[in-house]
Amino acid sequence: MSRQSRYSSSLIEDYENDNIETVFENDNAETVYEIFDVTITGDSKNVKEKYKPITAMSREESELLWKIDIRIIPLFALLYTFSFMDKVNIGNAKLEHLEEDLHLTQNQYNMILSSFFVAYVLFEVPSNIMLMNSRPSVWIPSIMLACGIILICTAAAQNFPQIMILRFLLGTFEAGFFPGAVFYITKWYKNNEENFRISLFVSAATIAGAFSGLMSFSVATFFHEANGLSGWQWAFIIDGTLTCAVALFSFFLIPDSIETASWLTRRERKLATERLSHEPSHQCKDYTEKHQILEAFKDWKIYMAMLLYFCILAPLYSFSFFISSIVNGLGFNPLYSQLLAAPPFILGSGSSLIVAIASDRAGVRGPYLVCCLLVSILGYAFLVTQSVSIPVKYLGACIVGIGLFPCVPTSITWLINNLAGETKCAIGDAMMIAAGNIGAGISTQFYKSLDAPYYKLGHSISLALLIVATIIVLIKFNLLSRANDKKLIEKYNRDIDDEEMTMKFGEKHPSFMYSL
Repeated sequence: MSRQSRYSSSLIEDYENDNIETVFENDNAETVYEIFDVTITGDSKNVKEKYKPITAMSREESELLWKIDIRIIPLFALLYTFSFMDKVNIGNAKLEHLEEDLHLTQNQYNMILSSFFVAYVLFEVPSNIMLMNSRPSVWIPSIMLACGIILICTAAAQNFPQIMILRFLLGTFEAGFFPGAVFYITKWYKNNEENFRISLFVSAATIAGAFSGLMSFSVATFFHEANGLSGWQWAFIIDGTLTCAVALFSFFLIPDSIETASWLTRRERKLATERLSHEPSHQCKDYTEKHQILEAFKDWKIYMAMLLYFCILAPLYSFSFFISSIVNGLGFNPLYSQLLAAPPFILGSGSSLIVAIASDRAGVRGPYLVCCLLVSILGYAFLVTQSVSIPVKYLGACIVGIGLFPCVPTSITWLINNLAGETKCAIGDAMMIAAGNIGAGISTQFYKSLDAPYYKLGHSISLALLIVATIIVLIKFNLLSRANDKKLIEKYNRDIDDEEMTMKFGEKHPSFMYSL
């Protein structure tokens, strides 16, 4: 939905004063008025919003937006590529005899995966609070540098306790990057611009999943036993070294804010600030952080988003961690399994961008989420059905990627669009992602060696969670739609139109229309 359509505090007053263009009027029929993109039916005064495409921006603003895109999105996409590879490359390491070299049992391997997410969940909210009270240009590169160092050290692990501790430490530092990066990106863009940018950023993860498999294939082919190190050890060393290099590089490229961006002219900084001046998060950014933190922990929208993200991220991470094993279970050898694990991620990256563009232009999130969830449900239905052929099962894996990956940026953007205040957005964003990573941690137990080669239990659990996610989206859409209807007909908005009240009420203010 366009930002213009979300601010209608004077709509009812204009209606009562007949200060609205009449499209047609008949004494024996309803009177329909239209102002911008809001329609009112006269008899019942039932107000409904028509979610039209966003209005065209000026050439100067368009050039500014392009300049911001070029400076911000590719850098964070590159950082997230290595961040995501740091998480999932242990799945490829398993195929390169990690378990045998460290003398791990199947349960110990799953515990190693879970230890990462325990730390990830514990430190996400504190990390975002640290980000708000520090310089992004220092905090974000620092945690990425720590991740690279820990990854290199992982190659030296010789037993279960060592690699368990290293994965926990990796989760501790990784916890701050994704929610912090999402929050940072939202400080540069309007709500109707965010989903596409977040999707560009998150699509790096899907490319990373593909690249991780291709890199592991290459390392296993050319570096196995080189200098007495196994292929999985070389994979960790190379991945960690590249992560450190990108982190050091980003120290000099991440601006702390619009006001300190040296690559913007004075006029561009002023325009970038003014174009966001009507955004709820920017209107409320000076209100007390304590108030917004308390509001975040009391907001039903955040808890619904947490449950939804849990149901999305559990299947997504189990799919990302075990796609090589799933493909291997279809009858391919370990090397080609890593190679064939790439297409679902690449297709998921493309579908994420397509859904983001369509969602931003339509101005709605919920209907697109439902469509994507139904597509991924179809893919898992192919995987869980034993009677279908191997090509159809592999097609099912690709369909899962197409439907599942767009759900991540769209669900995150949906929540952020419906929160007002920088602090509340940061806390809500971190809470949602933390809940999702609880699901990601649990998902490491979905696929066990005993269930190979069909992994029917893992596929069934993922399928069930996606069905629950679809139900949650439908309920949330209905609740937000009803809340919008109530807001548009409430009379008390006249008493709280001043700026202080707008900041206090945040998205509860009648002028703030929820994104559906």
